[in-house]
Amino acid sequence: MYKAILPGEFLDNAWNSADKKTKSPNVTKITEHFNLISRWVSLSLLTTDTKSRTNVLKVFLKMAVECQILNNFHGMFAILGGFSASSVHRLNIKLSNEKAKILESLKAITSPASSWRDYRTVLHKTNPPCIPFVGVYQTDLTFIEEGNPKYLNGLINFKKCMLVATTIQEIQQYQQQPYNLATVPVVRDFIIQGTKLAEATDNNALYDLSLKLSPRESTME
Repeated sequence: MYKAILPGEFLDNAWNSADKKTKSPNVTKITEHFNLISRWVSLSLLTTDTKSRTNVLKVFLKMAVECQILNNFHGMFAILGGFSASSVHRLNIKLSNEKAKILESLKAITSPASSWRDYRTVLHKTNPPCIPFVGVYQTDLTFIEEGNPKYLNGLINFKKCMLVATTIQEIQQYQQQPYNLATVPVVRDFIIQGTKLAEATDNNALYDLSLKLSPRESTME
């Protein structure tokens, strides 16, 4: 999905337009898949009993670590997004000190603090193959688009064009080197089955599940 993205899909905030599926189909697809993975993680944690929930979290935590090892930052961000969803975060799932430290280290990398400083540092030290987190590029391009006029004194703002071009060039840089991974059917089927379940679930439904597991105090009174 990342390799399929074309440069023009990042121009003029096309992924935010009313016809984004036409102007920016592959960015839209990878964004929707990102959200699907996050919902799958949240759903898996919300549809298990209390005793099993910690073990499920450990499985997804291990998956996030493997994504990091494979330089699949987009996947790592998606899994962490499922952990940090309000429907899951409010349950305060406990982990051992060792696992908690691993989770905190991943959270540090995915933190948006200082314009994702830690993530950018890790990314720029990484050798392809690599799948960057597309959302950071979308944020960068939005700031460039909204913070710089298209024309200056009746002339095209060349500096703005260069900023956009530099960002898109970085995106393309990580599209060049493919992965060489063998398909593991049982893992593939596990992911497909899980994401299909998540397709029929939205964030409101996830929060309703969360409230059933842990009602608000005002509801209990």
